[in-house]
Amino acid sequence: MTRYFIFLTGLLLTAVIFITNYKPDTYLIGWDNLQTDLNPILGIKRAFFGVWQEYQSFGLLGGLSHSADLIRAIFILILSFILPNHLVRFLFHNLMILVGFMGTARFCQDFNTSGKKNFTPILGGIFYILNYGTIQILGLPWEAFSIFFAFLPWQIWIFLKILNQSSVSRKDLLLLFIINLLATPQAYIQTLFLSYFLILIALWFGVFLKNFNTVFLKKSLEIFVVIISVNLFWILPQIYFLETSSYIVREAKANVLSTDDLIYINKDKGDLLSFIKLEGFYNELRESNQKLIFDVWRKHLQTFPMIISPFLLFGISILGFLFIKFRLTFFSVWLLIAFALLSATPPFSLFHELLKQNNFLSQVFRSPFTKFIIPHAFFLSFFFSVGIDKIIEFFSKVKRFRLYFPLLILSLIFITYFPAFSQNFFSPLTKVKIPGEYFSLFEYFKHQDKNKRIALLPDYTYWGWFAHNWGYNGSGFLWYGIEQPIV
Repeated sequence: MTRYFIFLTGLLLTAVIFITNYKPDTYLIGWDNLQTDLNPILGIKRAFFGVWQEYQSFGLLGGLSHSADLIRAIFILILSFILPNHLVRFLFHNLMILVGFMGTARFCQDFNTSGKKNFTPILGGIFYILNYGTIQILGLPWEAFSIFFAFLPWQIWIFLKILNQSSVSRKDLLLLFIINLLATPQAYIQTLFLSYFLILIALWFGVFLKNFNTVFLKKSLEIFVVIISVNLFWILPQIYFLETSSYIVREAKANVLSTDDLIYINKDKGDLLSFIKLEGFYNELRESNQKLIFDVWRKHLQTFPMIISPFLLFGISILGFLFIKFRLTFFSVWLLIAFALLSATPPFSLFHELLKQNNFLSQVFRSPFTKFIIPHAFFLSFFFSVGIDKIIEFFSKVKRFRLYFPLLILSLIFITYFPAFSQNFFSPLTKVKIPGEYFSLFEYFKHQDKNKRIALLPDYTYWGWFAHNWGYNGSGFLWYGIEQPIV
């Protein structure tokens, strides 16, 4: 299968998702978001000077890795010169879908050597996009998660590519540097980088057990030095924050009231059934009017044959895992993902009970679904492509089976996840028209003293969550369009 054909397939699929989900004259806005498209130059300025957040209240040391967003903020500025303002964020998230598809297909092609000449890399890429885990995370798009989705396949691909070579070339180290640099905005949520790093450690351990020698250790050191070095510009400020201000996160009223609840709603989906269906607590999320956000998906997946197809697709992934070439390597990382997601399933549940005893770790890992569902979807997609290939190989003597079986599986995927093509890949909740008065407000404050502060009154809630009667429901957006600090 040529890479040119794979790219065209990914481009076509992404275009179909774009066309079937775009709602004219609306912004992709709401829930958690980084709405820097409202003032791209301001977004770059805040990322560049991201350690001290002057624009938030009376100024504070950034608890999130605002500096990590610099690469994305620059890209958003470039898009803003090309596209109408309301299309910028919508296109960005669709581009991340395409990048994730290409990375998964490339990984499937390079690490499943017997599947290079058939459709299985494409099927792996399609399954990575159209599985319920991805749908839940990208359905309420937040930039860090979309970038994590896009670049995780490429980060793992280059990591294992170098690790399994006899020597390290400068070209590969440069590629490792570029891929990890482009992926740095995922670390806006620091625990996503932590998840990525733990996955690398698990993969490294699996390879280490077969390649224990000084050359391997030297090569491993080079890889990790490059990855850490690329991320130092946001890691160092975060170390300072943890050293001086981490208690603020633990003691914040919103966190004190919500952390235990979040742990328990994650635990509610920590069973084997949810693990197989890639279902998390997002499945139970509600709008401010108490309507289920994923209600369309819930109803669709409860009909026949959709109710059994996730089990069939998971079964093919298990088959692929059993026949995979680097089984020990991938077993170690799958075990890590199982530890993270199976919080209500013994013996993994014991690990989560221990985490709860530590205030810091319970805060960091209070929502394992959002940190590990994308890696879970990625590795399942790879195993899935291998499983399809092995089934084709087994029935190779059956006439035309190589053509018709992949088409049958492709049809099953599209039927199972059909709502993705009916305005429900991105939740309708996040597609709203911003009233023109807000843009007049942004323009007004451009001509006011930048050193003054704005107070939003009445300040009726400490949750930092806003529901407007014109349809917006989320963590707020005013400060992305206004330079003056908002109290």
